[in-house]
Amino acid sequence: MYANAHARLIERMAALLRGAGRNGPARVLRAETEIPDVPPLRWLGAQKTAERAYWSGRDDAFQWAAAGVAHRIVGTSDTTRAEAADLCAAVLDSSSPGVRFLGGFRFNADGREGPPWESFPAHRFVAPRVECVRAAGRTVLACNLSWSPGMQPNAALARLAGDLRALRPPAATVPNSFPAIDRRLDEPSFPKWRKGVQSVLEDCAQGTLAKVVLARRIALDLAAPIDACALLERLSADSRPCFAFLFQPGGEEVFLGATPELLYRRAGSELRAEALAGSCGRDPDPARDAALGGAFLHSVKELVEHRVVRATIQADLRELCSDLAPPVGEELVVLPHLRHLVTRFQGVLAPGITDGAILERLHPTAAVGGDPRAAALDAIAELENFDRGWYAAPVGWLARDAAEFAVAIRSAHCAGDRLTLFAGAGIVPGSDPAGEWEENERKLAPFLKALDGNGTRS
Repeated sequence: MYANAHARLIERMAALLRGAGRNGPARVLRAETEIPDVPPLRWLGAQKTAERAYWSGRDDAFQWAAAGVAHRIVGTSDTTRAEAADLCAAVLDSSSPGVRFLGGFRFNADGREGPPWESFPAHRFVAPRVECVRAAGRTVLACNLSWSPGMQPNAALARLAGDLRALRPPAATVPNSFPAIDRRLDEPSFPKWRKGVQSVLEDCAQGTLAKVVLARRIALDLAAPIDACALLERLSADSRPCFAFLFQPGGEEVFLGATPELLYRRAGSELRAEALAGSCGRDPDPARDAALGGAFLHSVKELVEHRVVRATIQADLRELCSDLAPPVGEELVVLPHLRHLVTRFQGVLAPGITDGAILERLHPTAAVGGDPRAAALDAIAELENFDRGWYAAPVGWLARDAAEFAVAIRSAHCAGDRLTLFAGAGIVPGSDPAGEWEENERKLAPFLKALDGNGTRS
């Protein structure tokens, strides 16, 4: 099916290598060719490479499946988010047009590391070996090759040809069902959750905190290993409009999710960002659902939570932008299972502001950390007895003239027959422990629906 496409890619990569010369900085060369339309995520599920990744924009207009590695940038807590992004930018500056790095960060690079995040470092970005991309009404197969002075072009082309021959065609369908849930373990339990929420509320009453986002971890033991790509396909179909992502750094561990929350999008010097905070459920009855939405827009508690996030993000954007348009009022983001409040920002970056500077300034927003930032992070470290890993951290892509990052909420870690879900809730004055627990349950609903609503056996 793809033999002609593979031949075209090798021919085009050979031409790029001939033009690369013998000197210059290390860079990534990229060749692409159009192919008959195929769902990129379905294509990715068929590939057996150890390292895989996927990204889909919130409107599905850009879908990108990545198999293998051409160039990898991985770091420890000794490297800041800004330094990691700057390392990507240095490679992109001399690389072929269209090269992108896809990856993400830990929520807290300096925090304690523990299960299940052993395979997910402080940051990890990859220029893929092979890509299947659907964008602008066309689907392309692309390959990347990491070039450096002294490399042997013929040997590099032979290895690339072998990688292309190893590609597999996508399956026609995905599984109709997934393994049943044998056991569910909530961390913290509800009594511990209630105690943590009450602790935050006491600090809010004393004026030391305005908001803290507390997260929960829900471990599901499944009857058999689960297909991560198939799960994401089902999850993203039931969660629109959301960003869909998947990262498999090697081995069986996968981090995936469908998040409604944009951190920022950059096109040249133009910047867009969002403050998304405040949640309410949906009702299948249209009249009751409309009433819920109207009440939500005027809820004092939800508006307080949202405006804390809006104010802090706006203050950060003022430090990054030479021109920041005044935001309009709160709008509704309507998902199949939830509503959120969102404020949208648009600005022009100040000269010299890089993606690294943006990431360093914005993360963690008050939507996933709290306010004041440092005090909220201290409260999270004290009250959450688990490692967030990449949950609620920036994930996305970097290109030479553009970038897009979302916040990795509504996400899960998958390893064989263990699926670990993560969800959080913003605690502000007026929060109720039981109500926030139920809000988290609604946020987990798309995963449970994607699992076909299988019941817990024990």
